[in-house]
Formats: sequence, structure tokens, C-alpha cells
Amino acid sequence: MAEDSTIDRAAAKLAEAVRDMIRETPGLAEGTEDAANPGLWNVFFLLLLIANLAFLIYLIPANWIEGPHWELLGNAIPAVGGSLFVIVASWYKNWTLRITQMLAFRISQAVLSIVFVFSLWIPWLPIHPLVEPSDARVQVDDDPEWRMSKRIWLSMKPHSFIVRRTEWNGESGKNERKFRLTWRALLRAALWGEQPHWALCYKVMFKSETAGIKVRIVPDPNSRFDTEFLKQGLAEHSLQEGPDNSLIFSLPSSEATLGATQLPVGHYKVTPFKVGCKDGPFREASVGPASDKPASFVKLQCGQ
Repeated sequence: MAEDSTIDRAAAKLAEAVRDMIRETPGLAEGTEDAANPGLWNVFFLLLLIANLAFLIYLIPANWIEGPHWELLGNAIPAVGGSLFVIVASWYKNWTLRITQMLAFRISQAVLSIVFVFSLWIPWLPIHPLVEPSDARVQVDDDPEWRMSKRIWLSMKPHSFIVRRTEWNGESGKNERKFRLTWRALLRAALWGEQPHWALCYKVMFKSETAGIKVRIVPDPNSRFDTEFLKQGLAEHSLQEGPDNSLIFSLPSSEATLGATQLPVGHYKVTPFKVGCKDGPFREASVGPASDKPASFVKLQCGQ
């Protein structure tokens, strides 16, 4: 294509300009090399350095490098990086050789590589997730084994989990949720005891003598809504985030007196309210496999 040939010609001109600049710079093209020549060990430790840098970039949280500016930088690095490497390697060849031949450099790169390989591939970090219901089973990544909620050994990289329980409510079915653990959350769980809480969701019903109410849902003081549920489950279950770690559920219509949603296993305080009415008394609601009774609310006092 004409566009491709234009790009090729531009790239060839850029490469030739770089070569001319190197040849014309005094002391760079000729007469600067010493007796030391690169050997296999120099190349090996240079590759270790590149691999260690790649590991460090891998550990950068994805949300830190999101956005159009980072995307532009990511597209520019492959195009510019090759030319910069040629220039640096030509200008500072002797310096690079001396660095790669230093014992301290070689030891540091070897130790870093061993640490990264050990951390990223050897399961050395234990976690003790709180799984609810307690008889649910957990799958780690693509491991075909389903395990009970006990100590799990993991390597220091992001992991995905599926929590599943077979339900027997008149007909069999699988209730499951997906979770993800970043390497930072994994370290907090293994080293500082901040264990993940993975709870399955179950149906909870609300019944009111006043049509079109909303329900304020507040979790037990010792619990909170998990991040995955807040990110993915709200719109699916007609929920909205409210103040002070609460969720708001709206009945299906202004004439409806009965509605249902899903919440993670736990204990909640649920309070009915409606614009122009006095808030009703709260109710205690326990959500779990046996939560089949609706939380009933008395008629609200409106228009007073």
C-alpha cells in the first residue's frame, strides 16, 4: 500500500540519519572501543536486567496506568525504544560493558531474578478467606480442584476465584460468584491478616403496606459490602449506593408493595422510607440459604 511504503521510507531515512549522527560524532564511531569485547555472560546479565525491569512493570497496578495518555506512551515506547537503544548502545558501549562486568551488578540482578521467580511462581503466601456459606467450595484460577474454605497457598501475583454452592430449593442449581485478588491484597492478607470475605448472594424480599417505598439497607457493623458486589451487583439487583455504607432498594413501581433483590450472606438492618412520609421502623434481616421469608413493613405515616 502507498501508506506503508511512505512509512517504510520515513523509517529508513530516520535510521540513516541516526547512523550519520553516530559516524559524525567525534570519538563515537571509531577509536573509542577498548580491548574488552561483549561475551555471553555480558549478554546474559543484560537480559536479566531487562527481565527484571519487565517484572517491575508487571507489578504496577493496572488502574495506575489507565487513560489515553498512558495508552499513547505505550504505543510510542516500541517505536522510539528501538532507536534509543541503538543510540545508547553505540554511544556508551564501553560503559555498558563495564557495568555488566561488575560483580555487584551481576549479583544484584541474579538475586532480583531469583526473588521475582520465587514470588511469582512459587505458592508461598497463605490466606484464610472467610467464605459464606461455610460449606461453599472455592476454585483457584483454572485449577480443576474445588476446595473447602481453608488455608490456601498462593504465589505473589493476581489470582481469580470462583465460590460455588449447590442449592437444593425444590430444584437443584449452582449458586456462584467470581472474585479477584490483586498481589497487594494478597500481601495484606498473608502478612497483615486482612483476609478476604467471599459471600454468595441470596434472594431477600420486602413487603410493605405502603406502595412505592424504598428500603435503606445497612450491613452489620462488623461487615461491609465487598468490592465485587459494589462494582457488578448493584445495577443487576436494582440497588444504589447510599450514605454511610448503605444501599438503597426501590420497589419495581410506584404502585408495587412487594419487591425482591439479592444481597451477600450476612445480617442487615432494613428501613422503609418514602418522600413525604415518615421513615418506618427498621427490621433485622438475615440473608442466607434459608432466607425465604419477606421482611414486612407496616404502613408509613404520610402527608403529616
